Amino acid sequence: VAAGLGDHVDDRAAGPAVPPPPGMIYIAGGELTVGRDLTELERACQVIGAGCDRKQLAREAPRATVAVAPFYLDATEVTNDAYADMLNTYRGTLFVLDDEDYHYPRFVRRNAGAGDAQVLIDLNKPHGGISYDHQTYTIHDARGRQPAAQVSWYGAALYCASVGKRLPTDSEWEAAARGADDRPFPWGDAPVRCGDVVIPGDGEIVMPAGCPAEVAVADVGTSRQDVTPDGVRDLAGNVAEWTSSRYVDGAR
Repeated sequence: VAAGLGDHVDDRAAGPAVPPPPGMIYIAGGELTVGRDLTELERACQVIGAGCDRKQLAREAPRATVAVAPFYLDATEVTNDAYADMLNTYRGTLFVLDDEDYHYPRFVRRNAGAGDAQVLIDLNKPHGGISYDHQTYTIHDARGRQPAAQVSWYGAALYCASVGKRLPTDSEWEAAARGADDRPFPWGDAPVRCGDVVIPGDGEIVMPAGCPAEVAVADVGTSRQDVTPDGVRDLAGNVAEWTSSRYVDGAR
């Protein structure tokens, strides 16, 4: 998906008998496979063809078996409406730097003067849905139900903490997206349907001929195909999600 980062959040569950909090889905976890081995990745690359990015695919190696405790995961990506509400709650502790060329408020930061100011979100107008008028964070172009985009890891973690949750680990994200049945796609085995998952037809994955090379971000939870058997939405498309895990090349 084009530029932008969304965030999924979760909270530990005591077990399947505990009702999920509003807007969250219970993920059973268990012992499951994460990652792929090099043979699988090469086979996938051959199917994709000329557009295959071997370097990017290699980040999925190695294949490993992990144990994941049950947890709750938000059913949808965090919306611009929700993220703007959080920014307004914290606005007294934030400061915003202007875009150097177009001179509008763009880079939202915190910890001013602490020597390590953290950018939370980039309010780049063509790609984002939140604006700042030097007083309030507002939604523009009716993008309130679209996922919050161009959010940094710091911004994702702060949002989670603000609502009493946390980012999932990499293994927890895979547990939700892949499941114990080792699904090739979050929804199962069926190939991607053009228009039913917010993914550009840019040749990096196998898609039907004629799918547009560029696609617009959609309102959360509206992609017809992009939903797991548990009911988690948009894990394959729309915007990307942060996890709490550090990425180390070749390690799990």
